[in-house]
Amino acid sequence: MLLNLLKVRCADAPVFVDVTSVISAYSLGAKFSVGGELAPRGRSDTFASVEAGSQYTDKPTITYQPLSGGKFARSLMAPIPVGGILSLIQAGYQADLVLPR
Repeated sequence: MLLNLLKVRCADAPVFVDVTSVISAYSLGAKFSVGGELAPRGRSDTFASVEAGSQYTDKPTITYQPLSGGKFARSLMAPIPVGGILSLIQAGYQADLVLPR
């Protein structure tokens, strides 16, 4: 929104984008290993080990596309929702700045 205000002030065309797709890629991996060593008699170097692990990965990909045509015109000319104006006032902005006379 701020970028578009600056673009209009500088006589540049505003840009609106729309989310065209959201793709989630999940991967799950696991590993398990068992090991050990047996030493000759008389030495106490005998040991055993167990190892386990897992990994979960989520890689979302969001694709944006610039709006054009009728959808662009509707988003540019749409009025600001009353809930958004009231949220600004509740957030601490002065009502005189949000609602000028």
